[in-house]
Amino acid sequence: MGAIHHGECPHCGKQNVQFSGDACTPSKAQPTLAGRRTWNLHMTCNSCWGPIALLVETDAGMPYSGDARESVVIPELGADPYFEIRTLAMYPEPTVPTAPPDTPDEIAEPFIEAQDNLKRNKRETCEMLCRKVLDIATRRLKPDINNFNARINALREDGTITPAMADWAHIVRMDGNGSTHSEEKTTPERARELVGFTEMFLIYAFALPAMVEARRYAK
Repeated sequence: MGAIHHGECPHCGKQNVQFSGDACTPSKAQPTLAGRRTWNLHMTCNSCWGPIALLVETDAGMPYSGDARESVVIPELGADPYFEIRTLAMYPEPTVPTAPPDTPDEIAEPFIEAQDNLKRNKRETCEMLCRKVLDIATRRLKPDINNFNARINALREDGTITPAMADWAHIVRMDGNGSTHSEEKTTPERARELVGFTEMFLIYAFALPAMVEARRYAK
């Protein structure tokens, strides 16, 4: 039958998705200390058809062959051996969303959630979360100004952000609000742009000032 593996897809981000194996070749890696052989498995995500490769070890010969009567379950990375098979590595590995250094927790959390939604192709939710991130971030930088639009303009006027960054911040503000009230679908490219700008805003607003401050105290 073949090989089956369950886990997170590094391409579409779907959790516990099934991968189907379609090729198995001996690995050039040397046998492990226990004398177990290593094998390369090529597998395909059953959701998005994205390819992955698994490096596995076994002492029972080839993990599977295409003419086997039953499928072999390949365990997840780090799992205990199953049918004498252990997964050593996965290529590519799923990415773990992070926020720029020194981003306050209440801002980092929705930004990480926005990246996670982008991976899962939930683009409208991603847009709304990017807007939320900038709303909270600008409120932290200008706590005395209640209006989101006015806070962006004030940050531009006092030089905290550049005019180009202010223009992009307004785009995120309007696009994120539009996702709530519009039936128009966001393109993957647009969602990636908004996440990318939001990340740059956080770097400019929090990470870089913290680096400058640390350098000042280091002298």
